[in-house]
Amino acid sequence: MPASVITCGRPLGMRKDPFHPRIIVADAYLGIYAVSLQDRTNITKIFPSPDYKNDFKVTFFNDVEIISDGIFAVSESSTVLPYHKLMNTVLEASGTGRVYLVDTKLKHFKILAENLAFPNGLQLLKDGTTLIVAETTRHRILTIDLQTLKVGSFNDRIPGMPDNIRPSVRGGYWVGFACVSHADAPSLFYRLRHWPLIRWAAHKLIPAGIIHTMALQRHGISIRISEAGRVLESLQGVSVPGLGTVEVLELQNGTLFFSSYYLPHLRRLHPSAIHTQPQP
Repeated sequence: MPASVITCGRPLGMRKDPFHPRIIVADAYLGIYAVSLQDRTNITKIFPSPDYKNDFKVTFFNDVEIISDGIFAVSESSTVLPYHKLMNTVLEASGTGRVYLVDTKLKHFKILAENLAFPNGLQLLKDGTTLIVAETTRHRILTIDLQTLKVGSFNDRIPGMPDNIRPSVRGGYWVGFACVSHADAPSLFYRLRHWPLIRWAAHKLIPAGIIHTMALQRHGISIRISEAGRVLESLQGVSVPGLGTVEVLELQNGTLFFSSYYLPHLRRLHPSAIHTQPQP
């Protein structure tokens, strides 16, 4: 990993702030930033900063969600290994991740959930009090009650490693998968799920680049889930290695955009080209 990336940053999760003309960005190395939509050279770091009551050191921020004006939820995939050790973190599958609530007005933050295995995509449900979290390496989506801080299950029967979660204009939420796993083709990570010592040894001994190559897949999938966590539909495709879809974004006209961790481009899918079968 070039030193410039560690110094200059690596933007990951982004949200348009409904309360201000700005984009909120989670940078893997540097923290949370606000980028003005009126003057795009106006970039402000909002967390961490010396103004906060407690010191904080970023290890591996991933996604951000806007809870209310000036209050954000942030996922930190690991509190031990940084972004450039991504594949090692995934392979080890240890519970070193957290989700935070950051109040930029009171300059305060707190832990919403900890001991998570690679917490990733975040999404606030319509009730305004429930946050769902993609726990990537445990192949499930969790709920966090923002009032009681109780952690529960949203969906633990999904076909792979969930990554980002974003709203659908047709209701529910799109979930992208960093890695697909099914009965006919279980992923490397799924095969090793019951052997933590082998995972630990592999993450210590195998270079990250080789792990990347071993994890490449031709099969990509995205699912749309309801407010209750039920799968409503899925989009699947087979193409070049690296198809695995990390992010799904749906525009107001129903056009879908897909991105992949492995591919240097976006893919666009017009709604007229989608042929889906409702899930039972």
